[in-house]
Amino acid sequence: MTRLGLLLIGALLAFVGVEAISTSSVHAASTRVLGLHVDGEKLTPKDRADLFAVLQAKLRLYPDIELKNPPAGELTDEMIDLECIDLDAQCLSRLGKKYEADKVVHVEVAAGARQVMRVRFVDVASGKISRDK
Repeated sequence: MTRLGLLLIGALLAFVGVEAISTSSVHAASTRVLGLHVDGEKLTPKDRADLFAVLQAKLRLYPDIELKNPPAGELTDEMIDLECIDLDAQCLSRLGKKYEADKVVHVEVAAGARQVMRVRFVDVASGKISRDK
């Protein structure tokens, strides 16, 4: 968990920092960000919750970000309601519109021989992924 937490912190600082700086220089208003719960088949519920807490805490560090509350239920239920087939940029954009966000952050941890974390930032207005690492 500690290694995952550190990896998440590093990824968020690299991505959110660039997003926050570029957004703050263009807009005086805050950017509304929907940080979704962390996904990962091999993660325990506690690890998911801990990583989500780290994600939310890091996003709160940026004064130009207004953090939106994530969906309370399962993400798959949201996908069905929004008629999403896959959790792609279009689906994440629909989620962002539903929750009145400008950007959506989705983190997925894939476990195999080693753990790989995928962090995606979606611009809701354009429906495109602005960062995917």
